[in-house]
Amino acid sequence: MTDHDNTDNTATAPEGAARPRPSHLYNGYLGGRDNYGAEREAADRLMKMIPGIDKAAEENRQFVLRAVHRLVGEGIDQILDLGAGMPADPNVHEVARAQNPEARVVYVDNEDVVLAHGRAFLEDHRTTVIAGDVRRPHRILEDPALRATLDLERPVVLVLGAVLHFVDDDEDPYGIVAAFRDAAAPGSRLVVSHVTDEGPPPEQVKILIDAYAQATAQLTVRSPAAIAAFFDGFSLDEHGLTRPGLWSPDEVSGPCTHWQLAGVGRLATR
Repeated sequence: MTDHDNTDNTATAPEGAARPRPSHLYNGYLGGRDNYGAEREAADRLMKMIPGIDKAAEENRQFVLRAVHRLVGEGIDQILDLGAGMPADPNVHEVARAQNPEARVVYVDNEDVVLAHGRAFLEDHRTTVIAGDVRRPHRILEDPALRATLDLERPVVLVLGAVLHFVDDDEDPYGIVAAFRDAAAPGSRLVVSHVTDEGPPPEQVKILIDAYAQATAQLTVRSPAAIAAFFDGFSLDEHGLTRPGLWSPDEVSGPCTHWQLAGVGRLATR
């Protein structure tokens, strides 16, 4: 999705926007304007209370883009971006097509405003935006538009960037990842980033959890071992499970934050 967020949306917040949406808070951390008055205020407040949260969001974004860049460069020309979120510049399809102009991308999200933005600016014969909730993986996988765009008999990049921490333990997050894994061809890749409880100050973790308790999706912070378990059936690449800002360190510089862990795994031949 391209960055087309130059319009101030403060006065046009839709019904329900009083409860911040995680995708809009994230957009605010990235400096975007696809967020409404209350959400923008909430994002600004969190950035003051938790110094560096905006940098953590940017690190996550750059990790996803670096992973896509590398994996498309290695020959995978299909991407399923789950929980795509609000527009940013550049976005996944732009990075992918810089490597391979024929790359195909399916964006999935469950927010009407995200879908509207994507469908207005993106859709063509190689890019599709579909409505879907990661908690219902089989509905996503059976979507005719997805099937018309991606060939799941060939390797695909499964992107779950900053998504799984919004899936509670009682919603079977590991089963969700397993459903996408089992539908993917050998050689597919899994790209995951996730908020962790190892590294950030405990008092700031509590502030973040409490803040998202007032949002439309709550935050589940997991341990490194719990995050590593999402890669069951996948082999982590040479970087292992690491901070997003340290993945592929030859492409980054400077200190990184400690809010998240990230990794890229390869689905082995069955």
